[in-house]
Amino acid sequence: ALPLQQLAARFGRPMGAVQWAAPSDFQVGKPPLKAARAVHLCQGPRVSRRAMAGFDKPIDVVDPHFHFFDVREESTSGHDPKIIGPIADGKETAKRVKWPELYDKACYEAQMRTLPPELRHRGGVFLEAVSVCHPDLSGPDYSLHCLKEARFATEQLGDTDKYAVVATCALEQEDLAEMLGKLKREVPGLRGIRQIANHEPSWPRNHRLGDLLENPQWQRGFATLEGNNLSFDLQLNPHQFQKAAELLGKHPETMVIIDHLGSPLMEDLQENADQYWRGLEKLAALPGTFMKISMLSRLHPSWHEQPLVLEALHRIVRLFGPGRCMFASNAPVDGSDGWGPERVFQAFLKFSETYPREDVRELFAGTARRAYRM
Repeated sequence: ALPLQQLAARFGRPMGAVQWAAPSDFQVGKPPLKAARAVHLCQGPRVSRRAMAGFDKPIDVVDPHFHFFDVREESTSGHDPKIIGPIADGKETAKRVKWPELYDKACYEAQMRTLPPELRHRGGVFLEAVSVCHPDLSGPDYSLHCLKEARFATEQLGDTDKYAVVATCALEQEDLAEMLGKLKREVPGLRGIRQIANHEPSWPRNHRLGDLLENPQWQRGFATLEGNNLSFDLQLNPHQFQKAAELLGKHPETMVIIDHLGSPLMEDLQENADQYWRGLEKLAALPGTFMKISMLSRLHPSWHEQPLVLEALHRIVRLFGPGRCMFASNAPVDGSDGWGPERVFQAFLKFSETYPREDVRELFAGTARRAYRM
């Protein structure tokens, strides 16, 4: 493996010439969808197909951000039905009708088989969801649910080199070393850890935990990831970018993948744009950071038709370089806004149609393979 500085020099260059229902990761105040919309979950929507000039064979897709959910009564997944169940009814986490009680590998791969013919699904990365679950638990009781989800994902994915796993554990807890040891032993595809850090607005567990980026115990836990050869998926809010950049700068050998553009809302591209871009520039200046272009329907339900959003996406690719940006489905979550995997990747094709061929291949697969060592 190349050191991060060499990776950055090699791949982080500036650009050349440049279905069904599930929510946009736990947002608030949307009315329930009718349950009938869930019937065709494992089929995916059909959209118009188009040819992409300059490619003589399909473009590989390594999807670096998808979930499985199991909230059936007999489930051993560790998932919290009050947060990610078919009808979540907790205040700040109130959601639409989302997915059936079980959204598994069969459902995910059925949706990915409906991608446009220009694309070929080659694998991807399972992302944990327990870091939004069980907001009142901590210590060994919470860690047990983290282990359950990692085991559930491993069982679903099977013995394959197509997929990697990003699990979760609480970096601020006393049992961290024990948890990392168990995850490394029991999850062959383990590549990294995610612990959602969004604070004010806070995602479920962080109402109680506060801003993890300012927690000294959490910071010490983060420092142990390098010695365990684990990356970190960082989901945070734009006002947290500056403090995140300061922390990450102290740990340059830990690869960090920023999820969902850093969770911006439209105001972050408008009245709060200076804060968003200043913070993002500091994160992009760190050669070990990568960016996921995903969860765009949370930003705007018609993001693909919004000039402000599209220009922001192009600016992000220029800022990080195509060798540190990656397209992701966020399945099944974005499906609640009408953005199942086929529609998402069709829009990514359109978005990238003026990019050089080598940059397109980076955005759809190459970056994900490097960031997650696949």
